[in-house]
Amino acid sequence: MRVISIGKRPLRAVAWGLGPVAVLALASALIYRGLNAVRIKPVSEAQIAGLIGTDLMPRTPAPMPVLPEAEITDLANDPLTRKTISLLSDRRIKLTDYQREIRGSWRITEALAGNFSGARARVPDDPILGGSLNAALRDLARLYQGQIRLEAALKDGNRCFRACAGALAYEEFVERSATSGLVRILTASAIDVIIQGSIAEAAQSKTLSADELAEIAGKMKAAPVRDDSFAEAVRCEFANNAVPFCRKIQRGPNEIADNILLSDFMGSSHPDLRPYIVGELDVPATLRLLADLSREEIANLSRPWSMQERSVEAALGREVGRLPEFPTDDPALPWYRRLWQKVSFKARLRGVPNGLGLEAFRTWGMIGLADSSFSRRTTHEAKRLIVLIELYRATHGGALPRGLEDLKAVAPDVASPIDFYGGAPFRYSRVRRIIWSVGKNGVDDGGVGTSRPYAGPDLVWQIP
Repeated sequence: MRVISIGKRPLRAVAWGLGPVAVLALASALIYRGLNAVRIKPVSEAQIAGLIGTDLMPRTPAPMPVLPEAEITDLANDPLTRKTISLLSDRRIKLTDYQREIRGSWRITEALAGNFSGARARVPDDPILGGSLNAALRDLARLYQGQIRLEAALKDGNRCFRACAGALAYEEFVERSATSGLVRILTASAIDVIIQGSIAEAAQSKTLSADELAEIAGKMKAAPVRDDSFAEAVRCEFANNAVPFCRKIQRGPNEIADNILLSDFMGSSHPDLRPYIVGELDVPATLRLLADLSREEIANLSRPWSMQERSVEAALGREVGRLPEFPTDDPALPWYRRLWQKVSFKARLRGVPNGLGLEAFRTWGMIGLADSSFSRRTTHEAKRLIVLIELYRATHGGALPRGLEDLKAVAPDVASPIDFYGGAPFRYSRVRRIIWSVGKNGVDDGGVGTSRPYAGPDLVWQIP
C-alpha cells in the first residue's frame, strides 16, 4: 500500500488558517458571556433590620369586631346590587324607570348597616387575596350611590336623607377597615369619592330640607391635616411588599424576570424575559432607595403642599432615566434589526450601576402617593363646602352667600373646609357661581380649570 504524506507545510498552513477562526470564536464567546452576565449583591437580614428602623414599621391596629369577608361579598353579589351598578354605568338610563329594583336593594344596605356599627371588615393581608373584598366594598358604595340618586330624582327627602346617612356610616366602617396596605387605602379613597360626590349631588338637587342638610353637614368629617392612613399604607407597603420583594430578587435571574421585568412588560410579545436579565443588581442599594423614598413620602403626607420635598424622587428619576428602552421585538422588523436591539439593550443596561434594581422603580406604587392624598383630601373638602353652601341657600331663600365666611352662621360647629393645595379656605365667586382650589401649582389662576385633578391650573366646582 502506498502512503501519501502531505508534509509539514500544508499542516502549518491549515493551522494558520484555523487560528483566526479560533480567536474569533473565543472572542465571541467572551463577549456573549459578558453581555449575559448577572452580578447580584445580596442583602443580609441585619441590613434589612437596619434599613427598616422603627419609623417604617407598621402600626398595630386597635382590636375591633370584624365583619367576615363572605358576608360582604355575598351582599355585593346579590342580583339587586349587580342590577343597580349596571344601571349606574349607563348614563342614558333614567333611574326612576327602575324604582322597584333600586328600592328593593334597600334590604341589602339595611342588612349591612345592622352589622357594621362599631366593626370593621376582615381584609386579608395579601392584596391579591383581598382583591375580591376590596371590589365588593366599592360595589356596595356604588349601591348607596344608586339609592341616593334615585331618591333625589324622586324628590323623596326622607328616603334620600336616610340613604345619605347610611352611606356616611358605611364610609366610616370602610375607613376603620383600611388599617394597612396600599390597596385598602386606595379602596377607601375611591369609596370616599363615590359617597361624598353622591351626597353633594343630593344637596344640590334641593331634595333635602334645611334640617336634614344641617345634620348631614355635621356628619361629614373634615379631611385630616396629616394623612396618617396614607402614611400607614406606605409603611405597610414597605414592610409587607418591598422587603419580601428584595429577598426574592436576590435568588437569581428567574426571580428577577418574574418580579422586575415581568411587572413592567406584562402582556408584551416577549414570552421569556430571562435572556434580558443582564448587568448589576445591588439589592442593599435597591432596598435603601425604597426606604428613602418611603420616608420622603411619609414626611410629605404631614407637610403643607408648599413645603413638599422631592429630592429623593428627583434623584431617582434621573437614575431611572438612564435605563434603556426595552426592545420591541417586532416580528415585522428584519432579524438583524431585532438582534441589534437586543444586543444594544443588554450593553446599555450593563453600563448602568444597579440597572436591574432601578428597573423595579419604573412601576413602583409609592411614587406620587402624596399627590394622590392632597387631591383626595381637597376633593373631599370641596364636597363638604358644597353641602354647606346648599344649607345656606336652604335657609336664605335660595340666595348664595356673599362670602364663605357667612357659612359659619348656619353651621357654627362645622369645621371650615380647607383647600389643601393652598393651605387656606377655598376661593369663591358669587357672580360666576363657582368654588375652586389653587391646584398643584399652588397659584390662584382665577378659577380656570375643571373639577378633574390635573386637568387645569385650578380645580373648579360649579354651583348650579
